[in-house]
Amino acid sequence: ATLRDLALQEPDWRALRALFRELEFKRLLAAIDEAAPATPSMGVRMQTIHGPQELGPCVQAVRRSTAALTCVPLGDPMTAVWLSVSRDAGSAWIMRLDRPLLSTPEGRRLGEWLADPESPKLFHDAKAAAGWLRRLDVALRGISGDTMLAAYLLNPARTSQTLSDLSAEYLDAPLRPVPDSDGETVLDTEAELEPYAEAACALIRLHDLLHPKLTAQGLAALYADLELPLIGVLARMEADGIAIDVPYLEGLRASMEAKLRSLTETIYELAGISFNLNSPKQLAGVLFERLNLPVIKRTKTGASTDSSVLQQLAQSHPLPKHLIEYRELAKLVSTYVDAL
Repeated sequence: ATLRDLALQEPDWRALRALFRELEFKRLLAAIDEAAPATPSMGVRMQTIHGPQELGPCVQAVRRSTAALTCVPLGDPMTAVWLSVSRDAGSAWIMRLDRPLLSTPEGRRLGEWLADPESPKLFHDAKAAAGWLRRLDVALRGISGDTMLAAYLLNPARTSQTLSDLSAEYLDAPLRPVPDSDGETVLDTEAELEPYAEAACALIRLHDLLHPKLTAQGLAALYADLELPLIGVLARMEADGIAIDVPYLEGLRASMEAKLRSLTETIYELAGISFNLNSPKQLAGVLFERLNLPVIKRTKTGASTDSSVLQQLAQSHPLPKHLIEYRELAKLVSTYVDAL
């Protein structure tokens, strides 16, 4: 090494990102994203669809062929989505999909393609996309791949499953953020819309890389037979919700609270004193000082009154048994009955 080798120079941003991702230095990753040069364009070919007359060729090209789609909601409440569609890793169509466009003959054909189970489609978080499209009365079927699910199966410990993070990790190609839009702002310049196209193209490359890894790790059947079919079920469950029988729950709460009051009175009688049943310190005083029950185990703060201790003490005195029942019932009321 020479003094010249020690001269200050531009960091190797690619190597630095890879190292920080491996070590899960998330704050440092965010810091270098601000300090590093802007992520360059991937150079994808993009065709913006401005109206129904330009939609026909897109639908015709993707019909019955595998296509990757990215979906970004617009408006609050949501009135449209930015939809990008790609058949290969180098080009994509971009459109603002809303009810007026879907009401045209070309838009209806697009809706039919999205709902066609025989037309395979790739997504990143297909469940979210299905929910957004459902708000536009568009059914989504034919989900043949989901890179978010695939990445999760390969590494469940990863805390972030965003498309950009996965693209950076597996493809060494972090994605540029898509521009914010409130649904009213018109985005029509190439610079504004290109990140949407890049995301769809990266999705294809990422899927092609992850799918063989699933097969190599014996996860392909779990992915194809369970995880992917479950997407539609979960999306419909989230959209429909569950029915709550409020009068029944109110009655259940009343009966449980009556039982809790009865248990409280019984415990007070057995203890010969009133005390806070939810206070471990006061309970310990009753069990081990007033009733002279044996100390089973200790913690840093004193004698333990956890469930395992109460189970053992219940064999020699009725108070712990009633207290266990009280805790179980109180937990049901606070965690489930009241919450629902």
